[in-house]
Amino acid sequence: MNNARLTVASLFTLALVGCTSTPPAEDPPRHVSTAAATETPPVASTAAHSAQPTHEDAHAKPDAHAKPDAHAAHAHWSYDGTTGPEKWGELEADFSSCKTGKAQSPIDLVAGKTKAPAVTFEYAKVEGTVVDNGHTIQVNVKPGAKIKLGVATYDLVQFHFHTPSEHRVGGKDTPMEVHLVHKDAQGKLAVVGVLIDAGAKSEAAGAIWSAIPAKAGAEQALSAPIDPAAFVPKDLAHFHYSGSLTTPGCSEGVDWTVMKKPITMSDEQIKAFKAKYPMNARPVQSLNGRAVDG
Repeated sequence: MNNARLTVASLFTLALVGCTSTPPAEDPPRHVSTAAATETPPVASTAAHSAQPTHEDAHAKPDAHAKPDAHAAHAHWSYDGTTGPEKWGELEADFSSCKTGKAQSPIDLVAGKTKAPAVTFEYAKVEGTVVDNGHTIQVNVKPGAKIKLGVATYDLVQFHFHTPSEHRVGGKDTPMEVHLVHKDAQGKLAVVGVLIDAGAKSEAAGAIWSAIPAKAGAEQALSAPIDPAAFVPKDLAHFHYSGSLTTPGCSEGVDWTVMKKPITMSDEQIKAFKAKYPMNARPVQSLNGRAVDG
């Protein structure tokens, strides 16, 4: 056991070398768009941020502003065996959409016949808290970052990581994927998926990895504000489709934007994540006649 812990610790040490710097907090917000974004972003609503939802539970509950214990209220689930993805829909009634839903995520993405709607990223540095929720590493953020899809505005509430990527493009996955989860004033979710390849190290990931709590269920505040734009590629070409949460209860009606170009993390950073979560990706789901734009 001690040797195993030393191995994980050494992997994280490798991942963090030169990766812990965070841009100064006074830098202005980053405004990037697939269409021209000229207006100043409105003040972020604090309603969706009074406490951050967890990845697997509160996303399905638009009014879930209290911070829940995601594992006390629902059946245990995992990524393999008798509690794995093929069995999620049978574990409890609230998970039934995982089995019966017809608009599930993730999917294998291919170029669509229609243009994807424009997405505008109005991101700025925000304070964040790193949580190991037992299924992934998640960063809950305070107000200050948002996206616009058409005329709708969504506040960023959290982002988290999967390995390998949950979405595929033309049948191919990547080593990791980050999901940036946004919510509008009515509780509707819009998730931006960004594929992650091995390559240049990510300073933003290094700052997060250094704050990962020692045990599942614990939290650790980031030492400095983080800019979520670090997890968005410069090329904003993207796919768009209607899908679901990729964890139980697999609730549908989620607006998905998946960037076509990946970002990178170093091999050491990817290995460090895999040391904690070797595999936490749901298999791709059937399109069932859905259109993919982009």
